Amino acid sequence: MYEPERLIENGLITDPEPPRSIPDPPPPELYNIADDPLEEVNLAGSHPDIAHQLLVELETWFEEVEQERATIEDEWWKNRTNH
Repeated sequence: MYEPERLIENGLITDPEPPRSIPDPPPPELYNIADDPLEEVNLAGSHPDIAHQLLVELETWFEEVEQERATIEDEWWKNRTNH
């Protein structure tokens, strides 16, 4: 079984994590699932206010999740960042 914790503990992995490139997200899409279950007609252009509001709510949710994750005790990460 692959156990990266042991590789770190034994000094076999010492390199920092590689830099990550996160691309910009695609523009929001909006569909009326009841009328368009195959999501063929993107309504974001004709209802930009709704698309924007949903995007703001999604971003807020992600921020809340990240804040909550920061409070979780994670032994592996704690050991990783102490090297």
